[in-house]
Amino acid sequence: PPPTHTPGRCAINYAEGLTMMMHLKAIRVFIESVLRYGLTSYRGQGMAPNMQAVMLTPAKGKMDALRKTLGSLFATSASLMDEGGDEVAVPGAAGEFYPYVSVSVSVFPPVL
Repeated sequence: PPPTHTPGRCAINYAEGLTMMMHLKAIRVFIESVLRYGLTSYRGQGMAPNMQAVMLTPAKGKMDALRKTLGSLFATSASLMDEGGDEVAVPGAAGEFYPYVSVSVSVFPPVL
């Protein structure tokens, strides 16, 4: 006979997988921030990252406006962007490049 607890097991395993994925995304944001912007001195106690991680969920169709606003806010940190705000080739970088660290999160599985 089939196990009677299959829906419960699926829910638990999905939650565990989602938690692990979010942890890996957070680690990626931290590592990319440190590699891109480096460390700063911290109250004379050594070096530490100077960053703040934020999760933003734009309204449907507002992603371009959000990226434009974030790009203008963090334009001073865009050492790898040219004067016109266009992307410059970054060795080893894959995908789109912004003057801030951006990692997309999709919690829904792709439809096959």
